[in-house]
Amino acid sequence: TPDDRSLYGLDTSLHAAIESKSPFTHTSDITFIGRIQRICSAVIKKPTAANFQKNLVKNIIHGALHPDRFWQQKWILIVQDVRGIFAEILINDQVSQLNSWRNCLREGEGKCFRFSNMDIVHRINSQKFPILFSLLKLLSSCSNQQFHDSRSMNIGNYCSNCYVLSARAGESSVTPIPRNEEYLYESITASFSLYCNPKLSSLYAIKMSSEECQRVSLAAKVLYIRYDNSDDSDIQQISLSNVSFSQLGLYLYITDNSISVNVAQRIPTEDQDSNGLTTLQQSPIESISMVFVDRSVVLLNSLVRCFSESNCLLYFKDLCVKKRDMNCSLFADRYSIICKATSEKEGDTANESITIPDNIYNDLLNIDFKNFPKLHHGFTIRNLTSVEGQLLDIEKESVKFYFYCESCRKKNFKSNDRDARRCHKCKPNQISNKLGFEIKAILETQESRTENFDIKLTLNDTSLTNWISVERLRTNPTQDLSFLKGIKIGPLNCYVRKKLISYYGDRTMFLLEEIVLLN
Repeated sequence: TPDDRSLYGLDTSLHAAIESKSPFTHTSDITFIGRIQRICSAVIKKPTAANFQKNLVKNIIHGALHPDRFWQQKWILIVQDVRGIFAEILINDQVSQLNSWRNCLREGEGKCFRFSNMDIVHRINSQKFPILFSLLKLLSSCSNQQFHDSRSMNIGNYCSNCYVLSARAGESSVTPIPRNEEYLYESITASFSLYCNPKLSSLYAIKMSSEECQRVSLAAKVLYIRYDNSDDSDIQQISLSNVSFSQLGLYLYITDNSISVNVAQRIPTEDQDSNGLTTLQQSPIESISMVFVDRSVVLLNSLVRCFSESNCLLYFKDLCVKKRDMNCSLFADRYSIICKATSEKEGDTANESITIPDNIYNDLLNIDFKNFPKLHHGFTIRNLTSVEGQLLDIEKESVKFYFYCESCRKKNFKSNDRDARRCHKCKPNQISNKLGFEIKAILETQESRTENFDIKLTLNDTSLTNWISVERLRTNPTQDLSFLKGIKIGPLNCYVRKKLISYYGDRTMFLLEEIVLLN
């Protein structure tokens, strides 16, 4: 009917709603219809309280003890109207608690809604906000595939700008387009771009892609997790929620089955054995990828628990990929979603994981990754490598004792044994942690002799179990450890903490740390 068209039709596009406002008035009370292409959430700092300055010392002390009190979860909707224009709608914690908005955030992705009484914050472009527009580029490509007429050109033009809107508690509202009248629903939504459903990619396809900046979704197995430049977790939980975040960001080292399947088809590298015979070896560069997870990324508590599991399978939605020459970097930001991956048989009962096809799930589950590529001059900071060789020297004064959790491998260097013996992440009520130690040593490998570089390695006690026990070393701290010189160890999986190059550039030293893989 005409009333239906005026309520739900082209007249309520975002573009028409903005044009109807006077340029001399504040752009508020914007009403339009759009399809929610993405529902994202991010961890942001809370607005500074008005009385913060009055109790400055008290707030600083309390903030140091409870860092989560300054952070909150904020929701973001990426909406596309009938003309293909994109809008980013910001929803604060107060608005998200309202029933209509809560239902929209829970199950509204892919559906059309009427957004009423919204405020326009500002308009942004792709030059100043390339991260957001890498996602909009992906969403608009789905629209271009759907419409093969002049509208494809218009969508491409509209993707160069995006409106940022905000919802006001008690005034702004969201209403689903009624599905009970099938004809009305189809007539309204037929002109809208379809929902851009995330398509699973693979690490091999991502590395081989020629696009410099793009968004991808994939399922992968996590081999190792690094919390900034420390092996200790800096994950904090937001009070009264099931949401956590990493204060400094974290690094996930992942792999999938596509690497092992496709790497054999690539051109191998040549090497010579001890007899001078040429052998063929596959390039190790393709074996793993590193994903940097920004501190704004929401980490559900179920995901944090998954970080401690031996088979940590994750689903990454809308990762940002940046390529320069042959280098490929993966980032998870406020528009990305990371959650636990489950099989179709297992399903998702808590709505905190994503179901992936059984064949992909089983392939990831069966990956048995043992050792990383051997260390050579081309490695740099944050790379993972494998070393095997002879200990040349031991720095006895570098010995550090700690308690570690066998489940999550978290180390605790606290001197209070009663507190350190409990893993506050896995089993806070049980005395479950075991005593261990680490020590720095100078290592020589075949590669370091050939390429003329030095290695200083931080060893765990597990690598020295056959020569010395942690209890013996702790009861006799003055024990001479010179007998460890000359022993052969490895292969050990290690993390490259630093790469030091001499002033004249004629000598390189790698500072490594022995690590334990999740699988």
